[in-house]
Amino acid sequence: MANIKSFPNNQDTYIGAEDVMRWHHGRTSGVFAAGSNASVQVLSTPGMAVEVSDGTGWMANSGRNGIVWWIDNESVDGAKLQLAVDAADGVLNRIDRVIVEWKTTNYVDYPEVKILKGAKSGTAVAPALTNNSTIRQISLARISVAAGTTAITASMITDERLDASVCGLVTEKVGIDTSTMQSQFSTLLQETQAQVKDVLDDTTAQATSVLDSINRELADLEAGTAVELKKLLFTDTNVPVSAFVADSTYQDYPFRAAIALTHGHYDHIAGVEQVREKYDIPVYVHTLDAHMLTDGHANLGDWISTQPFQPVQAWETVEDGDTLQFGDSTFTVLHTPGHTSGSVCWRSDDVLYTGDTLFRMSRGRTDFPDGDDAKMLESFRKLKALEGEYRVLPGHNEESTLSFEKAHNPTMRGL
Repeated sequence: MANIKSFPNNQDTYIGAEDVMRWHHGRTSGVFAAGSNASVQVLSTPGMAVEVSDGTGWMANSGRNGIVWWIDNESVDGAKLQLAVDAADGVLNRIDRVIVEWKTTNYVDYPEVKILKGAKSGTAVAPALTNNSTIRQISLARISVAAGTTAITASMITDERLDASVCGLVTEKVGIDTSTMQSQFSTLLQETQAQVKDVLDDTTAQATSVLDSINRELADLEAGTAVELKKLLFTDTNVPVSAFVADSTYQDYPFRAAIALTHGHYDHIAGVEQVREKYDIPVYVHTLDAHMLTDGHANLGDWISTQPFQPVQAWETVEDGDTLQFGDSTFTVLHTPGHTSGSVCWRSDDVLYTGDTLFRMSRGRTDFPDGDDAKMLESFRKLKALEGEYRVLPGHNEESTLSFEKAHNPTMRGL
């Protein structure tokens, strides 16, 4: 069986100094971490002196040599160890050190706690410590002795026990080569930074695209022409939008026109009253959204625009399944709530005007007042059930087709 020794004893046999040195071999010199261990303090009575608390430390030498030292003045004599500080110079400053010194060639004498006096100077510096093959020194504190000083105060003492360059806490010496670890970490950090940059670049591009779209919509609103007005219903679809902002009258055009709203939000109705009044044409809106035509709070105008909202003065309401006839074309109301309670899609021939219900590869928001996510999903089921091919003209962004949305729209595919 292996002979394993313990400290302080081994099966009732106290171990020797050599065993203690082996136990501490590989540790750094300094004080052990424990409260006021070997702290240097001002004496309770004024004067040129300091006192040192009881404490324990380790001083290493070459090879396996070293010594455990301790101060036990308080436990033996009932008072801290006191050290006298030499009188201050009348003109020049001085910095002393409180040190523990061990003469390594002599294991008979105990280490000594003493004052290491510094040189007098106008720009005083602490005295250098000696650490060679014969003497080892560690510093517990610095004492700044200014010219003319008659008593040491707490402000003159600088604790150096945690300064590893002159003392430090006793710790294990770790001799592991960390260069490979550092290289791997640096490589990982560079790869992570590159990945984060790619994500940020993609996010910035997406955000820029969204902002550009929003700015275009705001420009339309500021001009007083709502997006919805660009989708007025005609028997002749080649009539330019400019027809509704020109100085000519409705009678100049040999066809009937109307404003068919998909819902009552401000960005779709801001210019309705101006166009309705000028050209004396009807306005159609679902019953559940009719109140938005006169209420700037309900239609969000009070929230999203600085321009005054002009309430619509006349309109007609429609319900699901209602039809409007314009020449040879029939427009059918498909009630598709979700974005608002009265949101609708208009179906005519092979075209679906989907407003803010169905977008290309997306769907309308349901987080506004009067929005309802469950109803939006039901509306998507209704549109998905439509047979045949339709050109999809949404209230925002690019057009699509119903077959494409059935195949690729995340919401519609999930139903």
